[in-house]
Amino acid sequence: MIPLLTLLASGVGGVLLSRWMLGGWVNHLSIYSVTWSISLFAYQLGLIAYNPICTEAWLYIAVAWMSVFLGAALVVLAKREHDGGPAIMPEFNPNYLRIPIIVLSLLGTVSLIQQIRQMQAEFGGVLSVLLLSPNEIYARRFEGELGGVPYLFFLGVPATCLAGAYTARVKKITVTALLPLLWAFAGAVISMQRAGVLIAAPLFAYAYIFSPRSQRFTVSKRGVMVLVLVVLLLFGFFILIGSHRGSYQYHAGQARALSTISDYASGFPSLYLYVSMAAPTFSQYLMHPEVDTYSFFASNTFAPVWRLLAKLGFRTYVPYYTPFYHTPEEGNQGTYLAYIHADFGPAGVVLVPCILSAVLTFFSLQNSQTFRMSRLMMYVNLLVVVTFSFSGWDVGPTYWFTSFVLSALLGWWIDMMVDRQHHNAVSATA
Repeated sequence: MIPLLTLLASGVGGVLLSRWMLGGWVNHLSIYSVTWSISLFAYQLGLIAYNPICTEAWLYIAVAWMSVFLGAALVVLAKREHDGGPAIMPEFNPNYLRIPIIVLSLLGTVSLIQQIRQMQAEFGGVLSVLLLSPNEIYARRFEGELGGVPYLFFLGVPATCLAGAYTARVKKITVTALLPLLWAFAGAVISMQRAGVLIAAPLFAYAYIFSPRSQRFTVSKRGVMVLVLVVLLLFGFFILIGSHRGSYQYHAGQARALSTISDYASGFPSLYLYVSMAAPTFSQYLMHPEVDTYSFFASNTFAPVWRLLAKLGFRTYVPYYTPFYHTPEEGNQGTYLAYIHADFGPAGVVLVPCILSAVLTFFSLQNSQTFRMSRLMMYVNLLVVVTFSFSGWDVGPTYWFTSFVLSALLGWWIDMMVDRQHHNAVSATA
């Protein structure tokens, strides 16, 4: 057992060290330290009587944490000369961002419409879907029996990070920027899954935060009202979906204190379970190597590629969901460490966090000197991986892979257009 004060010190120390190394409070090092400290702190509270985390798991957690800082330190030392301040976003036509956001959101909506029509045929109407059959819908979605046009639904995800950058560019809240968030909200309702909201919100926020701005952000009263309404709707339906699916049931090993809290906040046990269960699951994964969890080398890290090849006839299919482990609550998300350990062995626990952190640090320092939209898109997508690393390995889902590749390509296109615009301006004055 790691004392609570030790975890608190690790989190605070990590944030302070990240500030000293990278020159800002919000970065991948501070996010990693905060999220992991919260998760492990929640586990140590003992509101659910989890099986103890084994010594090997604690060792891997500590080594990976140090590797994250080591990767950043190596890049910082290699790039001693950097100003540490954000570059100014180059002036460019906002339509370079606006048009892709609208197109991607509409394409994602086409898949949503198909899903609605499919569920109307299956269940007799949208009202029946929302009020009478949420568990059945979730179960069938879980098994892949309900879905829209293949890959089309995922196009709404890259639109969210483009929308964050667009908001920073136009310096105000717009309907265009809210479209991907509304898509995520509608997708959560239709699919009875909350992953879209959990991914869309940080993608938007990170893209906005890390986009350089030379002027102040302006918000009209109407813009504030619209934004507050959207946030309330997203949060309300996040709670409603879990409640409708019966997520807020009694959990195995639940302490009396957690039951008391649930009387006043019915969604808290489910939230606590999500935040605290991954590390005990990782421990059980290590203690039960006999469970056939993964198929082959790097099967989780490159899962979307392997699944695509499987559709072309290759024997590379990777299941969407890994086996469950008894913690005593059943869980299958063993932090990102379970996945990289399974993919690359013990060496992966050292190398993958180090490389991931080094890449993020490089993107951050490069953009602090010369801003490139393609780097920002890759950075924010990888930052989401870091944010949820305490839970799982988010490079595996198809929606993340689609977002990373497509937003980076669109960012590269924007960079080329900006360069051409700058070249033409220089030629005109020559």
